[in-house]
Amino acid sequence: MSESVTPPPSVVVAFHSGYGHTAVLAEAVRRGAADAGAEVALVPVDTITDAQWQRLDDADAIVFGSPTYMGSASAAFHAFAEATSRRFAEGRWADKLAAGFTNSASKAGDKSSTLAFFATFAAQHRMLWVSLGLAAGWNSTTASENDLNRLGFWGGAGAQTPLDGGADTVHAADIGTAEYLGARIARQAALLRPDATPPLRSSGPTCEFPVRTLLRRRPATRAVQVTGPAVPCGVHVLPCAPMCAGDAGAVLVVVAGASATAGLWRLDDRSTWTDQALR
Repeated sequence: MSESVTPPPSVVVAFHSGYGHTAVLAEAVRRGAADAGAEVALVPVDTITDAQWQRLDDADAIVFGSPTYMGSASAAFHAFAEATSRRFAEGRWADKLAAGFTNSASKAGDKSSTLAFFATFAAQHRMLWVSLGLAAGWNSTTASENDLNRLGFWGGAGAQTPLDGGADTVHAADIGTAEYLGARIARQAALLRPDATPPLRSSGPTCEFPVRTLLRRRPATRAVQVTGPAVPCGVHVLPCAPMCAGDAGAVLVVVAGASATAGLWRLDDRSTWTDQALR
């Protein structure tokens, strides 16, 4: 059976950094996405070139980043946002993934306003927003300021650096949080690529449909019956796109062969196999 090679998802980090702190976070997002298998580019929006505009247009996902100044993104980032108006009118970024990160000198610092601006900006472009996906850290007597998401932001990654500190004072936990965001959006982008579904491969015999299939989309899991050609025996985990129209982000768990009659298997919240049958 021939194998196809799926190209890596393309992620662009479009950011402005006033004094270098946000650039440190942008590099962390890039590193996290690259380590998760994405092809990543950094685009400083205050010096954006025609080639970089094209890179944004071609990307599967765009991560927006800016310091929080006076309760919102920087003037340079707002200028970039306004420069996308033609793309907005033409819908060029529709259905791309989007995420965001920001930094300020105060622990709160109205960073939520900047993240909300990013999310609204993405929604105007008809993009799909990817949240941070981390529980809040540093919120109990046993927690630590070294926890990921130590500042407790949900819509994106938030960081805090001292007003009088240089780029080298960006907190290690905030850098780790930005890396997590990069990895998360890279994984989501890989699932949503139209060509993301790999062929079923196995060294064993093939099994005829129907087989039992789980359509997994947190928090719900439902079983469906499918018919089709022979597939390798065993258990296969596949990105659902593009087969599951309107259910982007789901995965298919295909159980073929004798195990299909022995019960359904489920994927737990850590994406590892358990032997508990789904009832």
